[in-house]
Amino acid sequence: MKKYIFLIQYPAIGPRMKFYIVDLKAESINEALSSWLENISPSIFPLHLIGEIKEDAFSSSPTLKDKLVNVWADCYLCGKNFTITHIIAMNLQEQPIYKYTFIASYKDWNFLSQIEGTDPLNCLHTWVKNNTKYYPKHGMEKIQSLLNNSSFLPLQKISEGIWLFRYRFYKDYVLEIHIADTVVDQEEYPSEWD
Repeated sequence: MKKYIFLIQYPAIGPRMKFYIVDLKAESINEALSSWLENISPSIFPLHLIGEIKEDAFSSSPTLKDKLVNVWADCYLCGKNFTITHIIAMNLQEQPIYKYTFIASYKDWNFLSQIEGTDPLNCLHTWVKNNTKYYPKHGMEKIQSLLNNSSFLPLQKISEGIWLFRYRFYKDYVLEIHIADTVVDQEEYPSEWD
């Protein structure tokens, strides 16, 4: 059995955008997706939209994200909105080097990347260093100084193998980074074999 994390962004854009996390154990990505669709939570989506999401999901298949290992994405219509769902195969075994998937959300945009390292905090340092030019300079300098302060614990553990880092640049501009411990060996989605 593997563990899959579904990181659901609904609605996908706008001021009401929220992230929801669902973790499932399954043998494959296909089985995990089927299980999620069978058990979509009314606490995330209104009841009248669940049927529409299921219909949309059964007519499509998640797309493996380019240059990322074991990360898929799919979009589903939800009435006048849509949802972006990222599916990540989680690592459940001890390894000397881990691969962490970063899903950074800022100003209604998502940016995905992966970094190899020994722990999520060191990888967050690397992520900040690599992405400073894309965000407000003063805010990124503040983040770097916070990360260098050993008494500051910036990562909030959400679930086994997934963490959240949140920083508010300005009143309405929040950087949220979800970090997931990802399986290193690529899994194929069954439709890719056909």
